[in-house]
Amino acid sequence: MGNMKKSVVILAYLRHDNHLLLLKRSSNAPSFPDHWSVVSGHVEESDADSLIAAVREVFEETGITADNLRLVNRLEPFEVVMSDRSRVVHSFLFDVLTKDVSLNSEHADFAWIDHKSLKDFSCVEGVDTVWKMLHNG
Repeated sequence: MGNMKKSVVILAYLRHDNHLLLLKRSSNAPSFPDHWSVVSGHVEESDADSLIAAVREVFEETGITADNLRLVNRLEPFEVVMSDRSRVVHSFLFDVLTKDVSLNSEHADFAWIDHKSLKDFSCVEGVDTVWKMLHNG
């Protein structure tokens, strides 16, 4: 266990008119190819904090700018252990003022869905659980 790598990641849930944005990971994604997820990514050394990282990742993955985001909720960070890696996860819920999305190469598709339909999508593990915590928090 002493060799376990630890990384800090963000999950950013984007909501517009009570619809949740899901992104379909590309077939050549290094993890969870062809699965649906929310905006996610690593907190980089240049990021002042996890909120800044979330806003950066939202822009990189969707083209949605900070002035179109309104922070609604955030969870206390929690740790997830997967194989040889430990991830500290920072989760955010934003209301967004636009539905216009420009995907980068990490994703093949996107959908604005009724959150009750989340169970109908092949999502990355945990996406629905974190949504329930953010949405009901």
